[in-house]
Amino acid sequence: METKTDALTRLRREGRWEAATRDRERKRQELRAQGVRRKAANDQAWEWMLAAYPPVDTNDDDDGGEMPVNATFFAAMASFPPRHAAVDADGEPPMADIWWAFCFLRALRFGASVEGQMPGARFVVPMMRDAPSTGARRFSLIAWHRPLVFYLLARAKFDAVVMRLAVEVGPDDEYLEEMQHHLSFVEEELAVLDAGEKAIEQTCEPAC
Repeated sequence: METKTDALTRLRREGRWEAATRDRERKRQELRAQGVRRKAANDQAWEWMLAAYPPVDTNDDDDGGEMPVNATFFAAMASFPPRHAAVDADGEPPMADIWWAFCFLRALRFGASVEGQMPGARFVVPMMRDAPSTGARRFSLIAWHRPLVFYLLARAKFDAVVMRLAVEVGPDDEYLEEMQHHLSFVEEELAVLDAGEKAIEQTCEPAC
């Protein structure tokens, strides 16, 4: 059975996440109105959504507009930040700003490591030109030039959001699961980048 994280990624790739989320929420509210307990209503609503929004048939000549998971996909995700009342709080950078830079950094690093592409104008130009705010542009600059520093900022933001969601929505909510997924990714990237910097320092030591 498709996991929630897999379904989230697939539906976003297919451009159907917003509609699926709206319909699932309506189904969950119907179940709650019928007296179904919160966890059971959440689980049943997810099962209903997966049945109502199956994977697009990729065997047809028409691919249904499906976007493969690649650097372009991550760049496109920048325009769709997580939307929940708990994603922002006083004293924190807006989620939309962090998310924009986070997605473009994923596109840059995916393109370089998996597709063997140099960042170049393909992503850097739209990352800066189309940034939705001054803050998003500023974080994009940090992400481009100092990815380790940016991931530290993103980890602090995502960790704060996860803690708030754990209190406000409970452990079975899809928003919490999504943010935990992104937080885990950031922590993995930090470990990779930190190991790389340490390796460079060790290489330079004899020459210093």
